[in-house]
Amino acid sequence: MPAPVVMHLISSLKIGGAERLLIDTMKVVGPLSGNSSVVSRQGLTLYPHLKDGARRIDYVVVIMNDQVDPGFYAELTASGVPVYRLDRPEGKLHPRYMRQLLRIIDSHKVDIVHTHNEGSRAWGMAARLLRPGLQLVYTVHSHDNARSITGWKRAAYGRFVDATVAISQFVADEAQALRPRLLALVPNGVGLDRFRAIAPVPASDGAFRLVNVARFIPFKGQDVLLDALKQARDAGANVRVTFVGTIADQAFYEGLQARTLALGLQDHVAFVLDRSDIEPFFANADAFVLSSREEGFGVAVIEAMAAGLPVIVPDTGGPAEIVDDGRTGLTFPPGDAAALAARIVTVAGDRARGAKLAAAAKTAIRRYDIRRMADDLAKLYLSLPRRG
Repeated sequence: MPAPVVMHLISSLKIGGAERLLIDTMKVVGPLSGNSSVVSRQGLTLYPHLKDGARRIDYVVVIMNDQVDPGFYAELTASGVPVYRLDRPEGKLHPRYMRQLLRIIDSHKVDIVHTHNEGSRAWGMAARLLRPGLQLVYTVHSHDNARSITGWKRAAYGRFVDATVAISQFVADEAQALRPRLLALVPNGVGLDRFRAIAPVPASDGAFRLVNVARFIPFKGQDVLLDALKQARDAGANVRVTFVGTIADQAFYEGLQARTLALGLQDHVAFVLDRSDIEPFFANADAFVLSSREEGFGVAVIEAMAAGLPVIVPDTGGPAEIVDDGRTGLTFPPGDAAALAARIVTVAGDRARGAKLAAAAKTAIRRYDIRRMADDLAKLYLSLPRRG
């Protein structure tokens, strides 16, 4: 039996962690990759790391909605994987979109549909109902994802989702509540080489520069970092922070602006919106801070570590699995601005220690290479029973 054809189905291609992961994965497995860990011909990808290297997997990507970032889309199409846009207005229900999706499934002889968010999961379930031979995979990308699947949605999940992918052990534990048929722990991966190539740019004013990369939404805790920044400066540390992200909660974002002014930090804080190229912000930083109250994984943590930055993260969820406190970074109790301020003062006042943490981190994060994640997903696809 030929190896499976896998469709990645995603609701939109806005700037975000799941979207970034999809793009980087397609760069690895795509026929134009040229990566030494995969050999491709005619769109079929060989995985020499698997025991049966002759097995081949072909990929196709479908973007359901019309919310597409041009830069992300250019990267995705450059991978060489077939990419389809249905350009569906968000929330619009019309049978023509399902007909288009089914035509793509039929024309590519898709065996597995891998979904990445609630909307694409719902459309994937409908496709599986209409094409019973399909296998449906869903990745739980967020700490609260499994909790939000309740009632009839949980019943439908149990009926239609064949395999659940968890991005961290914390998320896997949360996903147990779904009673998944098959639960696979596949930690997120990062194109490490891309960030290792970043050349640091020294600060012109001698300030210690922090960077935070995250959506502007309450659980990401940028308000905690603002309070910590104020306390660190009051303690005599010459620190400033750049927030890089997209607005997921307008009221929260506006509250951050007001809080910055109220704390008198307007000269020491910068907000940057809707950037998919985060490398320049890592190059112009001395440390990375994730201030989330909860976090399922934290791709930006791995990216920062690969870029050679010391990291300060909350001792919860995925970040607690990634960072070994005192060896590969520093942790603090989530939501504790005073503890975060103390960590900031420590790293700002002892750059040699920060460099030591960063050096240890570069070795520790090898297990998060995107190639390893792609291979782990390939093993999962090949393990699924075929109904065809």
